[in-house]
Amino acid sequence: MVGEEKFDPPAPLPYWTDASREVALGAFTGKGWGKVSSMTRNLVYVVAVVLAVTSTVFGYQLWRERQRSEGVEIRVDDHGISIEKR
Repeated sequence: MVGEEKFDPPAPLPYWTDASREVALGAFTGKGWGKVSSMTRNLVYVVAVVLAVTSTVFGYQLWRERQRSEGVEIRVDDHGISIEKR
């Protein structure tokens, strides 16, 4: 095509197939996702969402633990009065 530059990797690895080379080159030019199946793309999205949710939950738990004040906690409930030192 006129005016379109072709990007060649510096040293293609011997185990690359033509299809994987096209996907890798497309990643640099923005045309690679057309060669990747939608199931693979969806799996990447699922893994990214799971990692984001997991890190958010653990971050929130850590934040809550650090927000707890030190001292004495006095609780009055159905089991009576409990005093706990933190």
